[in-house]
Amino acid sequence: MKRVYCLLVMLAMFLGVTGYGISHASQPGELKSKIDKLIQSKALKQADVAIEVYSISRGERIYSHNAEKALMPASNMKLLTTATALKQLGAGYSFPTLVAADTGLRQGIVAGNLYIKGFGDPFLVYEEMWKLTHHLAMMGLSEVKGDVVADDSYFDDQRWGADWKISGNRWYEAQIGALSFNFNTIEVNVMPGEASGKPLIAWLNPATSYVKLVNRGSTVAKGNRRPGVDQVLENGQHKIIVSGNMGLSAKTRTAWRTVRNPTLYTATVFRDYLQQEGVKIDGTVRSGKVPTTAHELYTHKSKPLALVIRGLNKMSNNFTAEQILKTIGAEEKGSPGTAEKGLEVVRSFLSTIGVSEQGLRLVDGSGLSRGNRLTPKAIIQVLVYMYNDFSLRPEYLASLAVAGVDGTMGDRLNNSSAKGMLRAKTGRIHGVAALSGYIATKEGEILAFSMLMNNFKTGIENVQKLQDRICLELMNLTSN
Repeated sequence: MKRVYCLLVMLAMFLGVTGYGISHASQPGELKSKIDKLIQSKALKQADVAIEVYSISRGERIYSHNAEKALMPASNMKLLTTATALKQLGAGYSFPTLVAADTGLRQGIVAGNLYIKGFGDPFLVYEEMWKLTHHLAMMGLSEVKGDVVADDSYFDDQRWGADWKISGNRWYEAQIGALSFNFNTIEVNVMPGEASGKPLIAWLNPATSYVKLVNRGSTVAKGNRRPGVDQVLENGQHKIIVSGNMGLSAKTRTAWRTVRNPTLYTATVFRDYLQQEGVKIDGTVRSGKVPTTAHELYTHKSKPLALVIRGLNKMSNNFTAEQILKTIGAEEKGSPGTAEKGLEVVRSFLSTIGVSEQGLRLVDGSGLSRGNRLTPKAIIQVLVYMYNDFSLRPEYLASLAVAGVDGTMGDRLNNSSAKGMLRAKTGRIHGVAALSGYIATKEGEILAFSMLMNNFKTGIENVQKLQDRICLELMNLTSN
């Protein structure tokens, strides 16, 4: 019996230190000393750190360190954008895309122009575009005598968030537009040819005439080089150039590149899909506005906002956040939707739930701008409000990444007791690591927490590991 007891004790000790080295339950006083010690580590030397932890179950603050200090939140800004959207637009809100014509549909023919007008749908992707164009074909549309005209006037013409540092190539800084397709990116696939010396095999998805693919790559017997995938604009033609070489045994490489003119890109893909449905288009693709005299043919509705923000927060999609911000502005303040109108609505929402604007600075909807400033206290107030409103809680919590399960938290805390018990929004830009959300302690107590860490000199992975250790300490909180 004594031997069994010793083995059990050793097993308990092993489980307690495996992974993160935390084993003992903590009371609030002990929790403070443990977190204080963690944030004094080398990883945060000379860094700006602000943290607040609030027990929703008890209705009281559990831990605070510089909680009213305004720091860069990175993608934690999305917590405010999505909370405002759910509150103002509702979980069932759908983004429409209008198709209209000069003359209406007569015997399958549109005698004039065919118009497509966007209202900010951030999730008009391959299958949704097919649904839209297939529906038109099923209505009997067979020919358009005029042009395909793209209307993006529901938003202003500012294509990026304020203060963004744009390279013009990276998928996470895609342009914003009321009429957009596939997150305003195009997929480029490259694989080795059938033999050494042969050209690489490259293709685009979607295979659209808007982009010209130039393949200058070649296949070599051996090699692990990644081929170049660059884009240029020559005489108004958007080109993607594949260069370099790949070894015969190399795996297919997939890259995503932004598009130069989202409006024309979307309208061109719209025309391409119609042609695949057998619809003849006599004219060209161009930008314009839907006349007041036009006849509505069909309005496509997006999936509901509740599902849109699930993809936004779990995967931290900047494009979707900015689309939603301008949509909020247009719906509440009138078209055209602008970032500033959207931010006015966000500020109004914060004011109604008692958030002080002191020290806050809201610049964009995604957090990609380095000009944003939030406090952990403000974030906590949003988290607590959303949790306590049952009409908002299910969709809001479901949008957050789950530790060890999915989204940007899928590879974090996946071998710990926090797996599946923490829902949070990550945030990272250079010198910034943020993590805010909800965690259930081992006793079932629900905590809201927010950690903003700026200006650290070490790698961001070291700071994220420190955040994970703090989360595990929160899980061990006891109510005694």
